[in-house]
Amino acid sequence: MSHDARPGRNDACPCGSGKKYKRCCMAEAEGVEAARARVRRMEGRVVHALFEWIGEAFGPELLDSAWLDFLPEGSTEELDGHPEREGAFIPWFLFNWTPDIERVDEDDEERSAEARDAAPDDDHSPPPLAVRFAAEKLDELGQPQLDFLRESCSRPFGFHQILAVEPGRSLALKELLTGEELVVQELTASQTLRKGEILYARTITLEGASLIFGCAVQPLPPRYAAHLLDLRDALLEIHGRLAIEELHALDDPLRQVYWNHVESLRNPKLPRLSNTDGDLFEPTMLRFALDATPEEAVRALAPLAIGEAAEDLLDAADRDAEGSITHAEISWLKRGNRQHKEWNNTVLGTLTIEPSRIGAEVNSQKRAKKLRKEIEKRLAGRVRFDSQTTKSVEELRAESAREDAAAPRALAEQIEEQRTLEALPEVQSLLAKQREEYWRHWLDIPLPALGGETPRQAVRSKNRERLEALLLDFEWDGRQGYNPMSPDVAALRRQLGV
Repeated sequence: MSHDARPGRNDACPCGSGKKYKRCCMAEAEGVEAARARVRRMEGRVVHALFEWIGEAFGPELLDSAWLDFLPEGSTEELDGHPEREGAFIPWFLFNWTPDIERVDEDDEERSAEARDAAPDDDHSPPPLAVRFAAEKLDELGQPQLDFLRESCSRPFGFHQILAVEPGRSLALKELLTGEELVVQELTASQTLRKGEILYARTITLEGASLIFGCAVQPLPPRYAAHLLDLRDALLEIHGRLAIEELHALDDPLRQVYWNHVESLRNPKLPRLSNTDGDLFEPTMLRFALDATPEEAVRALAPLAIGEAAEDLLDAADRDAEGSITHAEISWLKRGNRQHKEWNNTVLGTLTIEPSRIGAEVNSQKRAKKLRKEIEKRLAGRVRFDSQTTKSVEELRAESAREDAAAPRALAEQIEEQRTLEALPEVQSLLAKQREEYWRHWLDIPLPALGGETPRQAVRSKNRERLEALLLDFEWDGRQGYNPMSPDVAALRRQLGV
């Protein structure tokens, strides 16, 4: 049965009880669905009444003032046509924003006190518009409307990671700052949102049904969970706890966190690329004048190719008709690899030896400095440094962009050839072995994302939550496109026991 197909009355109940659906969970499911529909109708009526009251009491300029407060500082985006108008803004404007205006009848203490019960417990901030509305309309509101106002005002916006999705039905959420978990009835968004994504949203629970009431339009990828858990730990050090009251007090800075993440998605900064030694990635070419024969140079530099004999390197060299070397290559190697424990060797660079000259390519200036010393030491008096050329990542990206623009068809053909090659059974088998080997070792690699612990250690420590966020990120990443080295997350979970 597909996830979005509701079980028939006589089908086996999805809960696994073995009973028919009609004799097990059907009544509860129908009751929750009916409650969801009632709450959504209540939402529409209350929001409409609130806007009528605001228009009469304050005029249209109040909405524009709130919009400026809602946006990140310095933003000039217009409210009209902005997707957030129907996303998080309107619910925030009505139930969270606290303008410095007075409309409540201060002489009616009893009515004001009862209205304040609908608001968060914060004596130091003015109440949101919904509470002021309740104070003025108290005699006209029924208990269901007051319950809706009270619940909506009491629930802050937070960062909810999606733990599970039932398309067309519900989302299982975890609020990353407080750890609260709940299942919300969500018919539309559950058909497009994916497991692992993070919503900046508010949830409410009424009549036994939980719903999203106000959700920013841009879901955050799962990789942002690590930053939000770091933020939570920092806030816990300051506040000692993170409950509803603290999230209300942090409304402005938390919304700014959301905007900062949206900005990083829209205008990502170039990542710091590094090699396996952690050095900044800067492709560098060294050039030397050689005052020796290529054969002498190969014999002198052969020890740089760990595990390769000089005779083998000479046998692989290109020669002219007289047998003289015209071109020889040496791979500069070191044993093992700091990041990839399964590697026997690491290629640090490539040397090219030709008559009267030596060229060397490395991917960092640190390696270039070290290799220059090695070459000058091993060919002392027979080699002279000529020049060094280093390209920045930005220059490489610009070159790549120009090449891609000049030859899109060739690039597409290369990609297709690569995929065709990877589809061959023998290549698939090799890639599968490499992937299995890598992810088997990954289980025992200390990871910065887990506070320096290995995944196996994190399962039994306070970093288990971070491990779960990392696995959700792997799952989400795996759905973005083909990558032959993507992990089998289900297999990782089995091996870790999570």
